[in-house]
Amino acid sequence: MAGTAVTPTSAAELSATEITMERNGEVVFNGVSSDFVDDHAVSLCRLVEQLARHGVMLRTGQKIITGAFARFPTEPGDHWRASYAGIGDVEITIS
Repeated sequence: MAGTAVTPTSAAELSATEITMERNGEVVFNGVSSDFVDDHAVSLCRLVEQLARHGVMLRTGQKIITGAFARFPTEPGDHWRASYAGIGDVEITIS
C-alpha cells in the first residue's frame, strides 16, 4: 500500500534527503541520498532508455524505485523502519 504522495521541489532536494533506517528500534543506517545512490533524475533517464530498447514505457501513475540506500540481512520477526526526511516513513515486519 502506498501512502500520500509528496513532491520534492527539485531533483537536488530529493538527492539531499536524509535517510535513517532502524531495525527493531536500533538505528543501523543514517545518511544522505546523494552519498549512496546515483542522481535520481539520471537513474530515471537510464530506466526510460532501457525500457524503450524493449518497446516498453512508463505509464502515468506508475511507481518506481531509483536505488537502494543500504542492504542488511533480515530475520523473521525483525521490524524495520526507514524515515525519509521531508517525505515520510516506511515500515515492515519480516514474517
